[in-house]
Amino acid sequence: MKITIKNIQESSSPLQLFHAGCKSEETFKHYTTYLRKFVFEFLEKVSPISSNEKYSQGTHLIGKKLGLPTVLYKKFVINDYEKERKKILVLRLIKLIKSSDGQVFNAFIDELSEMFPHEIGYRWRQYQRFHTLINLHCFCYSLQRPKLLMDKMKIPMITLDDLKWANTIMQDLETLPPNKMKWFKDVFLEAWKTKGTDTTTDKKIQETLDIPVEKFTIRINDIVDYVKSKGGKTNTRQVRQVYLEPLFENGFVEKFPDPDNKNRDVYHPTSAEMDVIKSPLDSMIPFNHSGVKSCLAKYLKGNFKIEHQNRLFSIDDEEIINVLLSV
Repeated sequence: MKITIKNIQESSSPLQLFHAGCKSEETFKHYTTYLRKFVFEFLEKVSPISSNEKYSQGTHLIGKKLGLPTVLYKKFVINDYEKERKKILVLRLIKLIKSSDGQVFNAFIDELSEMFPHEIGYRWRQYQRFHTLINLHCFCYSLQRPKLLMDKMKIPMITLDDLKWANTIMQDLETLPPNKMKWFKDVFLEAWKTKGTDTTTDKKIQETLDIPVEKFTIRINDIVDYVKSKGGKTNTRQVRQVYLEPLFENGFVEKFPDPDNKNRDVYHPTSAEMDVIKSPLDSMIPFNHSGVKSCLAKYLKGNFKIEHQNRLFSIDDEEIINVLLSV
């Protein structure tokens, strides 16, 4: 389906439009997987609850939406043409993801994997989110990116600009709202200090905390008991879903199967204090020509070509390497 302003109806969502252009239900389900992966995950990471600034802007937007007549809302916030244009941009993103089967080539992966922090298990999850953001930015600017010609596809190539953008986003995000951070400090850490045990010896945690943090763990039931002992109300489901799962995803706690019951987990903080380092990388400076050139030679052995600005290049062409390192 050719995408133009005329194709777009006011009531049509991007997914509805994309669905109409797919030849089969299977094709639609296959390619919308990439939309969810690269767009919905991104929107979740930069949602209004992620930072005070975005929350404030969202509040102002709600006020205008509910407090202005339609004519004024379209004049001061967004008009029909802008809505249609944004739908086209989303559809263009879907088309780009579809054209490369959702694949990218990252010539920085070897150096990046060495540079990225890996002191705790949380970093694995953070590294996956980091790559999701890198890939999303690359697809958004796919028309400006070199393309690796492979298996009759044109696969976008990650540039240093994509990495810098993803790193900035992850550094700036406040990944947990204040109420969950308060719960971590006032409830989880205190319950862990009070009721945490060495699961191998059932030894109570030492008050001095001069032992490895991961040696002592706490069960959800013990957290519930601690809250109730302080006059509060909660239950295991609330503790797990509302607090522990977000804390685990954002690296404040770790979990593993309970030695006494494999159907449940035990938890421990990644630190006895609130000093979890959130920023992935402090700098992108270490990336250089030799590292990128080495990665290209390592993974692209053979007669692969790279297309950029309607020209073909070999994998060791200095001009292409300079493009990948440009910001």
